[in-house]
Amino acid sequence: MLIHILLIKDFYKHIGTFAFISPLIKYRNSLKDKGFKIKIFYNPTEDFFECDVLLVENRFLNSLDFQKKSFLKKINSLSKKTKKIFVDTTDSTGQIKKQNLIIFDNYWKGQRLKNLNLYKKPHYGGRFFTDFNNRYFKIKDSKELKSEKIEKTELLKKIQVSWNMGLTNFDLYSPIFHKLYSFLKINSFIKDPRIINSNISKSRDISCRLSIDYYRETVKLQRLKIESLLKNITNTNRLNRRQYFKELNVSKLSISPFGWGEICIRDFETFICHSCLIKPDMSLVETWPNYYIKNKSYVSFNWNMEDFNDCINNILNQNKKIKEISDYGREIYTKFNMKKESKNFFVERFAEILKK
Repeated sequence: MLIHILLIKDFYKHIGTFAFISPLIKYRNSLKDKGFKIKIFYNPTEDFFECDVLLVENRFLNSLDFQKKSFLKKINSLSKKTKKIFVDTTDSTGQIKKQNLIIFDNYWKGQRLKNLNLYKKPHYGGRFFTDFNNRYFKIKDSKELKSEKIEKTELLKKIQVSWNMGLTNFDLYSPIFHKLYSFLKINSFIKDPRIINSNISKSRDISCRLSIDYYRETVKLQRLKIESLLKNITNTNRLNRRQYFKELNVSKLSISPFGWGEICIRDFETFICHSCLIKPDMSLVETWPNYYIKNKSYVSFNWNMEDFNDCINNILNQNKKIKEISDYGREIYTKFNMKKESKNFFVERFAEILKK
């Protein structure tokens, strides 16, 4: 099966796009062995359209400007023998592009809302959690927007979960290897994460270094509230990367609020450093791999934050539970990233979603 993927040339600068393409590069030979021949394009030449399956990533489509209309017309005119997939690498479960749902056969995202009917209503701020923040906390964005509502069932069924950013290396030295790959395009720089020794003593209770540099008020609200709640408990100011990993490595708990999306890089840094992940409830989110199993791989608090302090205090009194959750989170992460069978899990997933 010939599969063509259309990306922006500097895809490595955008973590969502890089996280999507990384496992395809890392496991390219295994995919080829199973009959999936993958070729990456940076321009929509005529050769690009000659394939069994074509994937168009959203940043490339957004980069077209005035050529976007003619490109989509070309996509729409292709034979039904060619499967057309739009790849939405934005961070959250939201911001579904209705036009692309209509034109493409499938719409891939790293995460989606489990209840697809929730997309039938527009979401303030473009995301379900920002819509919640708007309704519950009565907060508005200075630049307001709402997502498009998707009412037709046949369109909702096109929204498929591909894979999340948890198949990408986010260890201490990962930015160096990402940069080297961007210059040299040598596949060996798409490396497995380097796991921190789990026997290191956890001398610190909490790590929660927060970036609050978000222009959308409904996005940064959760982080601002956590910053306030932790004011007299722990320092939340940012550190340089080496200091941050050093701190996370000796911390029992790692608090990872939502950012632009529900899934954050910090989640996987937490697994790497063998800390216990504390996160807003993820039960509404469907993703793959599923790293978010409540009270097994992470501890949740409610989106309204009312139980935040109780959540932290309760788990800090349970060292055995902290270790169990830290162990399980790392176990899932290594299963999909560092084991001999990791490539098989990905190849099977890729084959599965192509059939849908």
